[in-house]
Amino acid sequence: MKRIAVILMLLGLFALLATPALAKNQNAAQSNPSQACATNTILVEFAPGQTFPLEIPSHGGCVSTVATRGSTVAMGDYSNAAYVAQCKLLRSELPADLWNAPVEIVQTEDGPINIGGFGGKIVTCVDLLQGYHSGTLGHLE
Repeated sequence: MKRIAVILMLLGLFALLATPALAKNQNAAQSNPSQACATNTILVEFAPGQTFPLEIPSHGGCVSTVATRGSTVAMGDYSNAAYVAQCKLLRSELPADLWNAPVEIVQTEDGPINIGGFGGKIVTCVDLLQGYHSGTLGHLE
């Protein structure tokens, strides 16, 4: 149960870290992805016509997202580089025992759920975050 609480806290931490305190409004018409990422911030559409600013933890992750998907993206439709940047940030900020905890995916009637950690690997973190964002992987409530 303690591990589940830590995972839920981690997901909350991700949401807090992902929203910048002072995000600037971006012009979607900007054609240069590097210029569009001057603040490393993109707009994420979570419902039709409703967006929030999301700071990508690296300029390269922001640029690759804007270059392949535009400066306004659907929830979770970030580039692989953006996920890698987020996972590197999580690795540096999480306690080592949580970061290195083995991944434990259990099948439930609602689908697969991760009750473990990140397994100490960036690639595993990327897969788990993409799974959470796409809805193909859940977590215990």
